[in-house]
Amino acid sequence: MLQKVKKSLSNRFVIALLTVVGLFGLGTAVYAASEFQFTNEQVPTTDIKISGGVIRIDPVEGVYLHTNNTHHSVGIESVGIDPNTGYLHIQRYKGDAIVSVVATPDETLAAKGITFGPSGGGRNTYLKLYNRDGQLLDLRKQSDYDQVASSLSNVWIAFFSH
Repeated sequence: MLQKVKKSLSNRFVIALLTVVGLFGLGTAVYAASEFQFTNEQVPTTDIKISGGVIRIDPVEGVYLHTNNTHHSVGIESVGIDPNTGYLHIQRYKGDAIVSVVATPDETLAAKGITFGPSGGGRNTYLKLYNRDGQLLDLRKQSDYDQVASSLSNVWIAFFSH
């Protein structure tokens, strides 16, 4: 009886192992089949373009690219508030495919509890901003804009594209 139980457990283990290997193998095969997934050898780092800059959200001057001798902007054509949604809108000069977008609040926005996430890619990206209570902000509304704006409120953004 004991041998029969050991053999049964052994068979179940082998079947489970093969199932896991098969599932992971199939998943890898399906995932790797995307025509938009590349290895580092196929796209050397010299083919990855970086653009970005600092976006100031000022109570008097409005939303603008903050540039000076210590803050440079590369590849961003314009920034502003989208008139249809109230999201922060960033337009790049090029509409190439996005590999990744990184957007971070500076210390002023972090202290206010402002968070955000980028949406879209190519030429147009939108940042949806949220207050410390997790409520989506509509920057077209003065009360929402006031929660974000200060003479030192900055969004740091970087695009990696191909």
